[in-house]
Amino acid sequence: GSCAVAVLLYLRGCSVNEMERETIDRRYQRAVRNLNPQAWSVMLPQEKLQDLQALENKNAMDQNRVPCRVQAEPMAPGQWAYQADSRIVVNANELDNPNFMEHVDSIYHEGSHARDMQAQYFPEVSRQYAPGQVEERNTPVPDPNTDLQGYLDHPAEVAARAAGAQGVAQTQADHTRICAADQTYRSEHSNQILETYDYDALADPEAGAESEIADEQENSLASGEQAGVALGADLAPDDGESL
Repeated sequence: GSCAVAVLLYLRGCSVNEMERETIDRRYQRAVRNLNPQAWSVMLPQEKLQDLQALENKNAMDQNRVPCRVQAEPMAPGQWAYQADSRIVVNANELDNPNFMEHVDSIYHEGSHARDMQAQYFPEVSRQYAPGQVEERNTPVPDPNTDLQGYLDHPAEVAARAAGAQGVAQTQADHTRICAADQTYRSEHSNQILETYDYDALADPEAGAESEIADEQENSLASGEQAGVALGADLAPDDGESL
């Protein structure tokens, strides 16, 4: 309703700075680490919701939209989640289901609906769509109980299913990369007892190397300029004549 839109407009004015971006990335990586059978089996429901919220925050940041608040409530068997205004609600009865990737699918699926909705109000989001796509996505969705095929074929639902599948694939790929980075980090820091994960496990190694080279070149240039200034001071004539 209008109240939800007002909240979104208020939140939209709060841009993400570099520190917040880093925090969102690190929390996403911690959540992805927990997407394994052992961790999921011992985590509390609130901890699982926090991790699902971390996935939504990262997805929203990447899509330049306002993140939804992830909540849980009991639903009928077979239902996983729904999106309403600025909320993504997951089935509380399924939080202990060992098939945790279904929740990941739900977060990206419902996040697609949230993106479609916000595209009506925010140019930063709507410009990500092809002409006419925002209007098409936000047309009324048929009731699946009376028109299942119409529901499945609706552009918003087609896009949401694709977003869910893509989100699962990306999360699984990130999980593999993070585990590999963690293993490398442990081998290089064998004397560290407590794992704090205070590093970017998804950082591009080549980009990091290029950054280090650039820093070295910049420092070298700065040192040369300082030496030049010092040398110039030594050579400058006292009487003000130019050399």
